[in-house]
Amino acid sequence: LSSSSAASDVYKRQEQGSVGIGGGQTGIYPKDSPGGWNIIGKTPIRLFNATNEQPMEINAGDFIKFEPITKTEFDLLRIETESGTFQWRKEDYHD
Repeated sequence: LSSSSAASDVYKRQEQGSVGIGGGQTGIYPKDSPGGWNIIGKTPIRLFNATNEQPMEINAGDFIKFEPITKTEFDLLRIETESGTFQWRKEDYHD
């Protein structure tokens, strides 16, 4: 393959934490990677950490509520995530 492959023409690099919509699904990029979904936001929360006993804090089928936050809140959550002090707020979901 040449350095200008068809994949690089279709997909662009998405940053870790980018929230995208593709069809009827929403996904969160767990690391910097190529992708083609429409990006609607970004989370400062690190979703995957191989050094944790439970590397993923969310699972397939979990419901996630996205809330708007300020740039200051984003930066503080990033610091909490990187320092290991961030605490997930989990609630039971009922239809």
